[in-house]
Amino acid sequence: MVLELSDFSLRVDERLVADQVNLRLPAKGLVVLTGERGSGKTALLRCLAGFDLRGQADVGGAITLEGRPAARDELRSVAAYVSEQAPPLSDSVRDNLVSGIADWRELGYAQCVAKVRRHLLRLGFARIAGAFESPLIAMPLFAQTQIAIARALLRDPRLLLVDGIADYVEDDELRQLVELLDREASCRAVLLATRHVHVAAAMGGTRFSIAEGRVIAAQPVRTREPTAQLTGTCDGR
Repeated sequence: MVLELSDFSLRVDERLVADQVNLRLPAKGLVVLTGERGSGKTALLRCLAGFDLRGQADVGGAITLEGRPAARDELRSVAAYVSEQAPPLSDSVRDNLVSGIADWRELGYAQCVAKVRRHLLRLGFARIAGAFESPLIAMPLFAQTQIAIARALLRDPRLLLVDGIADYVEDDELRQLVELLDREASCRAVLLATRHVHVAAAMGGTRFSIAEGRVIAAQPVRTREPTAQLTGTCDGR
């Protein structure tokens, strides 16, 4: 297992966001977390990414990272987080992606650019590779989504957290996302949060549903062994 939460709880500014959540994520595979707005999906994923939670956070329970006890801030070493709310970080497509390489200053700019081009071609993003000099903000919205995922994957994370980006795409774009995340799930853990049941159905994987602060269902739609396990309650953003 890449990550395990035992009786995990989370309060942000005295508000209970997650309570007694038990989560086990295998080293490889796709897990889909569904729920309406306010069910706690974003807060939980941001917490698993080791991010600040826009308030005073109080975390309880045990976190096990690759078989050993870990603090929440250690999750940053294995997780990468992609959100539809993430703003562009650089002016051009090229610079946005190059800045996603952890040691880009040590590698040198030219070597990083070559690495990014190879990375985009591996992902099947040849059109983006051909738009290196374009302003990121001028790219189509779905291309910006692809760039955000590509940037996160440059770190080669063991856990990819994908928050809400599939909720605003067209059918053909959703198909492309499914193919991409399915491929990535063959070599790492992928946890995707969505509020749309049709997105969860298209993604497959192991699906968990949250409503009114409770995990009410766990449906393996198209699983990879071993499957994930999740129980508990959530209430938050």
